[in-house]
Amino acid sequence: MPWSNVNINLDNDIETKGYYLEFAYQTSQLDFSAAINSADTELDGQVVTRYVYSSAAASSGDTLALNLHYEFNETINAGWSARMVKGIHDIKLNVGGEALTLDKPGYAEHDIYARWLPLGDDMLTVNLTLKNVFDKQYLHHGSVENFTNNAGYEVVVGAPEAGRDVRVSVALRF
Repeated sequence: MPWSNVNINLDNDIETKGYYLEFAYQTSQLDFSAAINSADTELDGQVVTRYVYSSAAASSGDTLALNLHYEFNETINAGWSARMVKGIHDIKLNVGGEALTLDKPGYAEHDIYARWLPLGDDMLTVNLTLKNVFDKQYLHHGSVENFTNNAGYEVVVGAPEAGRDVRVSVALRF
């Protein structure tokens, strides 16, 4: 098992190099933010994967996160968030002396939500949340990668993220 190696001291450090930029704009009714995260995580020139290093480190593609929140009035607000992750392709790994190749496909996920205060205060709150609006099936880049195209590793693949998820909640405060 490659991940058993995380319990021993490595000869070299896992290194992450990159940048994070964020822009935010806010008015009395509108909040908007955009963030870009770009980082390369490697050990000895090899891309770090979740399968090989367990939860010690994982590589993720460049990510753009967008958030929008709007207050229609004092009792109704809604929002949208999106996360777009660029794929990492042709990753070459040496696992136990075997040369393996894999891809981490890119993906985009969109979520929306709305909140209503029917009594005009927080005594009664109604929330609607729709996660993964377009029901996209994908492997999060922090998950175990898909090794199924490598002989002897056909069973190594992480669990896909949840599909569309609709949540309705009603809260009464007393």
